[in-house]
Amino acid sequence: MANYSVKEVSFTKPENQILINPRWPKIDQQFLIEQAEKILQVLKLKNHFVLTSSGSDSSSYKNTKLIFLSKDAVMASAASANAYFHLQATENWLKVLPTFHVSGLGILARAHLSGATVTDFAQDWNVDSVVKLLNTQKFSLMSMVPTQVFDILQHPGKDCLKTLSKIFIGGTALTENLLQKLKPIEKLFHYTYGMTETASMIAAKSLFQTHFEVLPHVDVDRDDQGFLKVRSLATPTAIHLAGNKDKSLFTYRPNQDWITMEDRIEIFGAKQIQVLGRSKDLIKINGESVSLPALRKIWSQNISESAFSDNDFHLSSLPDERSMNKIVLYSLVGESKIRVFLQRFAERVLPFEKIAQVYEVPHMPRTELGKVIESQLIQFVK
Repeated sequence: MANYSVKEVSFTKPENQILINPRWPKIDQQFLIEQAEKILQVLKLKNHFVLTSSGSDSSSYKNTKLIFLSKDAVMASAASANAYFHLQATENWLKVLPTFHVSGLGILARAHLSGATVTDFAQDWNVDSVVKLLNTQKFSLMSMVPTQVFDILQHPGKDCLKTLSKIFIGGTALTENLLQKLKPIEKLFHYTYGMTETASMIAAKSLFQTHFEVLPHVDVDRDDQGFLKVRSLATPTAIHLAGNKDKSLFTYRPNQDWITMEDRIEIFGAKQIQVLGRSKDLIKINGESVSLPALRKIWSQNISESAFSDNDFHLSSLPDERSMNKIVLYSLVGESKIRVFLQRFAERVLPFEKIAQVYEVPHMPRTELGKVIESQLIQFVK
């Protein structure tokens, strides 16, 4: 049997550990655990972590991806990061990222290898508590998503960031406004790039550099469509789409097979890349990947038995200073008439995927082929 407890992560015990977001509904947690157990048994995997990809897919959590990372893979990533950033046993981490996310797991792995101490404060994010902790205890390292950094910068005690020696920031692109606010303390920050499928970071740069430098343990390439390809000792043993009838979508042999990601890149020399952006309709909110087509399908299912039509609505996203993006719904119907559907939708998606704003519009502009013209919708709400 695998260990399901996020609090009891071990890098030395010979066991599999399934790390599922404890906030998800119990029925969805159980479904994913059963799927993970099945794949672990079928593939006869030992000493693995099982994590989920971020965001929703076509019909709630049952279509999320399960990522099977060997503990050796997580350790390979951690060892590379420790060497690259010269992280020592004398360091003290303040951990505000959850262990069921690869970024939080990566912190624990780096500390395990280096001998550094970790204060785990990855509870509900509370900027007041974090600022107080930074001002009353001595920490040298933190890793955060841009939303968390944004919150601290808005706080009267924002100078607490200056008590740290290194701050890792990643999970999504940084807005120009946030970058400018960080300029006075930019030397503290390392902007990292990675994903669950690579057991955390694979590249890093300073805030105002254009190109990421790829970490030593990773080889990169791009396919004929410009998508990033990665090969390293830290790629998954298996990836499984939970709702798929097949046993596994892919299996990889460490350091032999390339894995293709959803970001388009340019490569400069052997070890520098520029990330051009996500594939169409895949956005980031609070550092988490979100599929707009998946959310649109959930909304469509949500109203399928109502008097409303899909043509009455268009679900999309708009830039947001704090979260990078937010989910919005353009509607021909007043918000008061669809509150029950908004609530049902919110119950089916992750917290950051909820509809943040409903915009009532006079009509839904479309091309001759019936595609919604989003640029005109945006004009309605300016």
